[in-house]
Amino acid sequence: MEIRKDFAPVSPLLEKLFEYSKVFHKNNVELWSHLKNKEDFDRIYTLNKEDRAVFEKLYSTGRDCAIAMSQQLKSFNFAELHLTLTAFIDSFKSGWVYQHNELKEVLNTAKKVCNRLEHCPWSVSEMINLFESQLEILTTVKKTLKLLEKSELYQQENGLDIGGTKIKKTGMTMTQKISIAASIATIIGTIAIFFPSDANSTNQTSSGNQSPNIQTTNGNSNITYGNPTTNNYYMQEQRNGLFLENTMLFSKPSFNEVTAKKSLCTVESGSKVELLDEEKDPKMVGLTWIKVKIIDGTCRGIVGWASKEKLVRK
Repeated sequence: MEIRKDFAPVSPLLEKLFEYSKVFHKNNVELWSHLKNKEDFDRIYTLNKEDRAVFEKLYSTGRDCAIAMSQQLKSFNFAELHLTLTAFIDSFKSGWVYQHNELKEVLNTAKKVCNRLEHCPWSVSEMINLFESQLEILTTVKKTLKLLEKSELYQQENGLDIGGTKIKKTGMTMTQKISIAASIATIIGTIAIFFPSDANSTNQTSSGNQSPNIQTTNGNSNITYGNPTTNNYYMQEQRNGLFLENTMLFSKPSFNEVTAKKSLCTVESGSKVELLDEEKDPKMVGLTWIKVKIIDGTCRGIVGWASKEKLVRK
């Protein structure tokens, strides 16, 4: 991966974070998925409700962490997300990297239940090991972020001397002026993309059950579903008649909401929902968001966004 040129002074540390992102990506698409769907994880549904909930939380937390970190650790290269190194570092401060105690509690609780069972499912034992390895990576990520904070680039951005002492300034440095100019250029470029001066809009409407109303503006499509009660929609996957995990609901269709863990509510698996809208993530390839209204369960009445892969139609 080519590191953006304005971050060249700290490229070795950023390359390290990028390598960690690849580990989390593999954990997500290969290991967590395999252990849940291809091994004996469904044995947890023969356990009592309390023990089953512990293992469900182990899986959902571990995989959510892998998904978030696989994207966030390489997001430094996107100026539209992080204009400065400082902004990139700060993006971690309310997320997984600083949730060590909470994650450790999830891990230790799963270990206790697994050790108590006469025959703990093999997939759960492997998930415990995988969860523990992710915790170790998060600890190393935190140390790497601390090293980035000691870099000359970070300290220049924050008006610090190399030793960390605040420098009194009477005006803007050339670096600051360049940074502001770059920010303005980025904003102007964004406006040009999203608000073209000669935008031509067309509407296409079809009829029938669950027919979408498609609205297109210069190649960008918004799909709004009509008559949402024709089909029954539920949150989460289904296997052998059982819904397997809970889903976090977010206020915006943005991956930043996931990394910051800003969920509106945790929807119980199997909750019925009304499908309101669908939108592809402009930055994360392959990620499609759905807007839903929760019909039943503890999140009843709440409207929010979730990943489309969490949706089941029956």
